[in-house]
Amino acid sequence: MKSSDHTDEEVARSNILSGLIAATVQLTTCELVAALLPGGRSPTASMIRAATDRVPAPLVDAGVALLQMKAKPALNLSVVSTLLGAGALASAVGRRYQVLGGLVLGGGSVAALLAAAAQADNSKLRVGLISGAGGAAGMLALQLLWGARGASQVSSRAAFCVAYAVGAALFARWLSLRAEQQYEAHRQKLRLPRPDRSQLERGYAGDVAQTGSAGHYPIDVNASTPLIDVVDWRLHVHGLVEREVVLTLDELLAMPLVEIDATLVCIHNLVGGTRMGTARWLGVPVAQVLQQAGVRPAGSWLVATAVDGFSMALPLSLLKEAGVALIAVGMDGAPLPLRHGFPARLLVPATYGQEANLKWLAELRVTADAAEDYWSRRGWPEEPAGVQMQARIDTPRDGAVVSAGATVLCGKAWAQPIGVARVEVQIDGAGWHDAELGPALSPVAWRSWRLSWEAEPGLHTVVVRVTNAAGAVQVEEPRTYVPSGTTGYHCIRVHVVAGTATRQRTIRARASLIASWRTLCQRLHFVALNSVAWYRRRGQRG
Repeated sequence: MKSSDHTDEEVARSNILSGLIAATVQLTTCELVAALLPGGRSPTASMIRAATDRVPAPLVDAGVALLQMKAKPALNLSVVSTLLGAGALASAVGRRYQVLGGLVLGGGSVAALLAAAAQADNSKLRVGLISGAGGAAGMLALQLLWGARGASQVSSRAAFCVAYAVGAALFARWLSLRAEQQYEAHRQKLRLPRPDRSQLERGYAGDVAQTGSAGHYPIDVNASTPLIDVVDWRLHVHGLVEREVVLTLDELLAMPLVEIDATLVCIHNLVGGTRMGTARWLGVPVAQVLQQAGVRPAGSWLVATAVDGFSMALPLSLLKEAGVALIAVGMDGAPLPLRHGFPARLLVPATYGQEANLKWLAELRVTADAAEDYWSRRGWPEEPAGVQMQARIDTPRDGAVVSAGATVLCGKAWAQPIGVARVEVQIDGAGWHDAELGPALSPVAWRSWRLSWEAEPGLHTVVVRVTNAAGAVQVEEPRTYVPSGTTGYHCIRVHVVAGTATRQRTIRARASLIASWRTLCQRLHFVALNSVAWYRRRGQRG
């Protein structure tokens, strides 16, 4: 009996392993065929995009709050794990009920087919070829593994399938990297004209104040970066306009260009967070392109659409309030990086990145009313929210251990669209001290600040706040993402010690654990409050 049970366990494990291998063959074949076909798009990437679009907004917020920049890789991993799990299930049930097993494994191909077909930039024929090839390879691998007789044949067939999957994955990756390098080479060859006028306040302040394109946060809903041929790219302006306008990249670059330093902030940026960045942007004012098209009196909203079908709607009045809204073509003196929207993107200063700053721009449509876009379908307000003015402490970090004596506190502050006028720091609740401000890049860019502090031994609490050019102080009350971005003062705790290096290392290790635990508790509390905010918002809507 025990021997029989043991054999059953081995069979079950063998079935699950066969399913995992077959599903891996299916996925890697899809990746390989997608990389081989011109304009092919990975069905796996399409399923990740479909999952991104359908995950409830409160869960997205929770994932971002807890995992920060690791939230997107975690979603990608969960989708791939689900597909592999479906393969294991197909094998587990299919060995006894082959029709059912085939349906489960084939269901993965159908799901990938539907997800890929839903993408705006996908050819239905290419999608069918990619998904069909993957499904056929997966079923063939499963039948091959099921038909093995004896341990040696099972091992050899499994090794063959694994070797094929690894080879296919590596070759597909090499093809994808080569394609990306070719597009990157074309991007680097592009020469941007000099701007006709600049919106810079005091000139370039140096790398300290700029994030740099490499360090600028890359947030979007795609699993992979869209690669766009500049020869074929067009910007289509239509809707409630006197005349439709279609611009090539050369025609766009021939128009008068404007240069501006601006800070982009993600609406999922926590107080004191780093989901933001500052760059020098070059582009054509949106107002200039719309003037060429001639907006009709009934036109009051602008719907921007990317090459992948992602869309954002914003009122035309917001473009005026934001200062200089651009169709950006350059970033920090070079053409836009691929992952930041090459060849053109929308830049609307003083609005959150996700709500009005669309990458890989393809279409501008003028409408009379607020059209349903990506974010309104997910429950966010129709009108994009303005960036909340805030200040953050960059040095020292929360929970840091510093030596007693002269210490420098420094960070960034932003108050779009009118600019930072004052930054104040409070230590242990004992009044506010004015910080020294760095150069003002522009009213819509962050501003560096610093304060010298004679630190005494002990645990200290440091708080910072900003005042804008109109004399308004930032909101002190903590608020969550929903509906208009986080608010509250950034607060850190600093351990100041006097003593030997050994004592400092001991305190630093303990302080690091305490800071990590405190951060986790704060984020869990934030997730709970944000979930309540979503519940209330949905109740108000209806």
